[in-house]
Amino acid sequence: MLEGTTLEDPLLDALDWNNLAVELDARHLLGRPNLFIAATRWEEAGKIDYALHGKMPVLCLAHDPHGYGLLTRPKDHLGEDALIIGRDLLPHRVQRIYGSYFESIEQLPPIPILHGGQTEFELSVYLAHKLRDAPNQTDLLGPLERGPH
Repeated sequence: MLEGTTLEDPLLDALDWNNLAVELDARHLLGRPNLFIAATRWEEAGKIDYALHGKMPVLCLAHDPHGYGLLTRPKDHLGEDALIIGRDLLPHRVQRIYGSYFESIEQLPPIPILHGGQTEFELSVYLAHKLRDAPNQTDLLGPLERGPH
């Protein structure tokens, strides 16, 4: 191994994100009307959906949403607010990728994911206000409607 580098624990992907619901509830966000979760990767959408046990709609706003392109219709949530949640979501990238889809986006404090009472990593959290269609952008709201590549 190179000096100064660290290896990420390969078991991190196997962790449940159970304390996500606890943290959202403590922030009075869990189950709030007209608020949905927007994941940026299908794998994370699954982790979030499992942790929340159906208490909030979970969408995957990505070009490859896998099953989340079939389970949810983002256009059904136009005008609603979203919690954009994921690992390592840098503010400038969130704004660049999702800024045209929302009236505004604000960064919230991160949510720690715990294992054995210790923080293993943190999830980035953003509150995005009023989802809108962005017809001049690559269509993240309807990836299955894009047709063949």
